[in-house]
Amino acid sequence: MEQLPDVSINLSVTEKTKFEPDGFINKNDMTQKKLFIVNAIPNTGDMQSFQSYLSQIGVIVTKFGASNMQRFKTTEQLMGQGGIKVIAVFEFPDSQSIKDMMASDDFTALNELRKKAFKQEVDLMICETM
Repeated sequence: MEQLPDVSINLSVTEKTKFEPDGFINKNDMTQKKLFIVNAIPNTGDMQSFQSYLSQIGVIVTKFGASNMQRFKTTEQLMGQGGIKVIAVFEFPDSQSIKDMMASDDFTALNELRKKAFKQEVDLMICETM
């Protein structure tokens, strides 16, 4: 598996998400909030573009209300062939904030850089707790 560098994005954390013993997020702590989940495969042949994209997208998601950002890297794929290497989860106040961000000039200005920074189209999803 390709080694990915450690990358940090600074976001203001306003409150902590509380996880219950069963692994589900306590819904009382996430009333009306939505999760923006990113699944991606970085282009390890162009780490400069990847690093540049991360530094810029962090500012944009914060501008549109993201908090409690969590990042994960795949260490071992046990089933399937998705090949996802990087997962990011952002908490937003609502779905509209995410849609507004994606329609913004700031976000669309990164389209070409996003294509260079990742091996394939990035999966972006709005989710909520079950």
